Amino acid sequence: MPPLLLALVQAGTIDQATAERLARQLDPEFARAWGEATIEDAFSGGLAGQRSRLLELLEATDNNPTAAQLNQFWAAEDRTLWESVQSSVLEVVDERAALAAIGAGLDTTFDLVSQSVIDWAEDYYINADLDMVGSIPNLNLTARTRFQTAFVRWQRGELDVVTPGGGLPDLIAAIEPVFGRVRAEAIAVTETTRIFTESLRLVEAGNPFTVGFTMHTARDEKVCFICSPLDGQFRTKDQPYYIHPELGNVYGPNFHVRCRCGETPETELTLKVT
Repeated sequence: MPPLLLALVQAGTIDQATAERLARQLDPEFARAWGEATIEDAFSGGLAGQRSRLLELLEATDNNPTAAQLNQFWAAEDRTLWESVQSSVLEVVDERAALAAIGAGLDTTFDLVSQSVIDWAEDYYINADLDMVGSIPNLNLTARTRFQTAFVRWQRGELDVVTPGGGLPDLIAAIEPVFGRVRAEAIAVTETTRIFTESLRLVEAGNPFTVGFTMHTARDEKVCFICSPLDGQFRTKDQPYYIHPELGNVYGPNFHVRCRCGETPETELTLKVT
């Protein structure tokens, strides 16, 4: 176990189990892979459950639900989907907040800092504001819109026939991208980046030595045209955006779906070194 974590255990700041959890977070690649896998598994199950509940509604209404019934369904899903993924999301949040707090030297307020990040997550993921693009209400809005498009096309007989005789199996196939593993994976990558970024920002907000952040990409062949020009750019602590040469002010990370970028906190000393 790293000496710092061992010292915190001996001081009674954290327990052995927490130290072991944090130790795995010290490997950036492993930490991201673990975060993405944890959230992907949660959303894979959550979206599958949502699809099952939606199909049950279609069966109960003879494939002709009213607008009121659909409104009621999606309103309930804002709570139901969050409840199905909440524990997994908050597990990732808690570990990243704790690691960021220790890295910033804020071990004396360990529990308080972790709770502030958890409070952010619990507020963010139930927020219906359209700016909160990764929140459950907004994820459900995407699902609702895409389902409605497929459903109308299915009623009109405009979907490609993928099963003998067509029918409901064709609709189920058409909405697979909305509720399947691929979407769960996209959400996981995106929200892992968001959680890592917000955890760091909230912790560093209380660090008087931090003056700003430097943005960094994953620096591999998957880096996109949006993020590539921002790699290495510095922003001050009170400026919430980076300046893109073509897009102007951009807020993030995240900068887009599946964004894997991050930030490094900077002090006056680290800026002089670089």
